[in-house]
Amino acid sequence: MYSYDVLSRRTRTTFPNGLEAASSYDQASQLLSLVHRLIALPSTIVARVNYTYDAVGNRTTLTDLAGEHRFTYDALNRLTGALHLVASGLVPETYAYDPVGNRLSSHLSATSTHDSANRLLEDATFTYTYDANG
Repeated sequence: MYSYDVLSRRTRTTFPNGLEAASSYDQASQLLSLVHRLIALPSTIVARVNYTYDAVGNRTTLTDLAGEHRFTYDALNRLTGALHLVASGLVPETYAYDPVGNRLSSHLSATSTHDSANRLLEDATFTYTYDANG
């Protein structure tokens, strides 16, 4: 079952397994929080996520039960970094882009390659091929 606010944003979801999810939003309709709890024990929070955003709508923080995650962007609003402050320690991520916006590197792989149509051809794990339809 779903409940919505006057702007048609989903504010509550009731699941058949006894969970309920409640959502809240800012004035730009960006998700601020999502809380999952047991219906039978409303004070028992199963999962909670809170978000913050910058002036142009990029998510700058995500806070969940595991810790805080911070995100940074370049002048073109592309993700350039993430910092995960979790119980196991500090986990950084970095990303780099070519002049046309293809992601060239990330913390997961050294590089990725693209063809002249800017389609991803290869990353650290996979090789990609395309048919005539893309």
